[in-house]
Amino acid sequence: MNSTRSELPNRYRIDDIEVDQAGLRVETPTGAVTLEPKVMQVLTELAAHAGDVVTRQHLIETIWQVSFGGDESLTRAVSLLRKTFGETHGKRSLIETVPRRGYRLVADVGASGNAAPKRQTLVPDDNVDVRPAETSRPGGGRHPILIAVVLAGVLAALGLGALYKNRTPTDSSVTVWPALASFEMSEADRSAIEADAPGFDGALAVYNDRLRVFIPDSELSLYHVHLSPRSDDGEGVYQFELLRGEDDDRVFQRDLPLAGRSGDAFAERVVVLSSHLMKCGESLLNGLSISPMEDGLLVPMLFELCDKAARFSVQEPLEMLSEQLSTTFPDKHGLKAVHAIILMSQPTQHRFGQRDALMEGKVASAKALLDAARRQPELQTVVELGDRLVRAQEAGLAEQEEILSDVSARNWLELQAIKLRATLLKRTGRLGEAEYVLSAASNLWPNDEELRGSLATTLIAEGKFSEANDSLSSALRLFGDSMVLTSTAEVTAIMYGEDEEAARAGVARAPDFYRPCMAAFRAAKFDDGPPVKDQCDSLDPVMRSRMFALLGDYDRSFALIERFDPAAAGIGVALHYSEFLELWKQDRMWDVAARFGMVDYWKQTNTRPDMCFGEGHSEICNAKL
Repeated sequence: MNSTRSELPNRYRIDDIEVDQAGLRVETPTGAVTLEPKVMQVLTELAAHAGDVVTRQHLIETIWQVSFGGDESLTRAVSLLRKTFGETHGKRSLIETVPRRGYRLVADVGASGNAAPKRQTLVPDDNVDVRPAETSRPGGGRHPILIAVVLAGVLAALGLGALYKNRTPTDSSVTVWPALASFEMSEADRSAIEADAPGFDGALAVYNDRLRVFIPDSELSLYHVHLSPRSDDGEGVYQFELLRGEDDDRVFQRDLPLAGRSGDAFAERVVVLSSHLMKCGESLLNGLSISPMEDGLLVPMLFELCDKAARFSVQEPLEMLSEQLSTTFPDKHGLKAVHAIILMSQPTQHRFGQRDALMEGKVASAKALLDAARRQPELQTVVELGDRLVRAQEAGLAEQEEILSDVSARNWLELQAIKLRATLLKRTGRLGEAEYVLSAASNLWPNDEELRGSLATTLIAEGKFSEANDSLSSALRLFGDSMVLTSTAEVTAIMYGEDEEAARAGVARAPDFYRPCMAAFRAAKFDDGPPVKDQCDSLDPVMRSRMFALLGDYDRSFALIERFDPAAAGIGVALHYSEFLELWKQDRMWDVAARFGMVDYWKQTNTRPDMCFGEGHSEICNAKL
């Protein structure tokens, strides 16, 4: 069967369901849902052949592009689609299972009955200036009752009315946030930034049209974003402020450097940061049943938590901040649950190949925190997520798969579980699945620096170095000051790049503690220099084992790998880097995998690591598994 997905328009209908392929959205009678890219591909493939049986093999080969394997991923995708359509026993199923063959979409498919919804932009019409002339607004010009009614109608239409009704937890699957903020900048400041970063104003409208963050009418906005130059710190630094409510309570403030950024990149940073803070903040306020008017200190700390959680290099301060929140406000048991989720969503760490000795204590702390939160019935959803993560941390690989297989990125708390899910996939060699899980989550939460970094390292592990560089370049547009992303890009250029000059420049910029090692590696790779010896002894053995494998020194690579402690679960990710493919042809590597529990996992779950689909490995995998 040949794919005919291209014959379908970008927007089409399945019965009363509107499908937007490019936007990865479906609009059902009960609300809008964002789908993972692969799940959308399954839906569209079935829709292109509506009424006909589409075999499982065809779907796997077309979408996952493998000749065998991928069955579990397809089953999960169909399950997610059925949940999206709200199918339950007793209701007609839109996707029919045809035993031993595949699936059939039993529904009418046709062109979209409605035009794509018109998105509001900062400047929707050349003849209408919707931007505020000054950052100040008249205090008496609001109509609170009218605003509340209009906002309630907009939110109800988007399935988000619960955000403003007693703030009780919901199970809404809506992931595209409504535009709830106004963007406010004086004309003088707007002219100044346009002079320093040409194109900022137009780019702001473009990125806003994509993410739907700002609305032109400040009278109807729940949040207000102020951007102004820092008057006390010279040029090139702007103060970003997020204000909330009719009284303009400031919930977040941060300096954003303009120096070195184009107007386009700076506009993207402003829009993406605004979107992230509102989505995360409202997720927490709603999920924890916290009124934004309750405490002038609590709400800003929650938004600070949102900001820190998205930054790749501040995980330890994140745990400290969440602990501070739970102890500063002891009567807010939801904050205890949040702290437990943060403790449990971090992958088990390793230091120099050894186990994380603190994890056992973190699990005990998380259990106690969740027990305290259990006293409030309205926190049931949050507590259940915490309980799930505790079980995952205590479980073996196969049990973790079952526990985490259906987590999503619908809200900020569930996003933390996605990170653990992606780590599980990488630890077990299912890199392709990890890639699209991280890609889908990054599309929904583009401000999450950690997600972007994890996606880049996954692409590197797959051997997709060009895609990894593109991903890192895109991330560094937003997070140019990220030491982790910068060093990852430089190490990638040195270890995998073919440009000797770029590698030499990367070595020159490398921090002092690993510059000698990088210089020795570069010389051995490009100049046929002497073998790398003790220059790298101070680095983590994961990095050293990868470098030796890239240089073809498999004996030294194996010597390091065989010393890895299986209790350091997170280190199992390293075994699946593409430079180790040759090692998987030897029993020694399979012995290491068995010590890490991977062989039992693959057998119990009937899954295969991606390397089993590569040339020269399928027969080995069949014999071992």
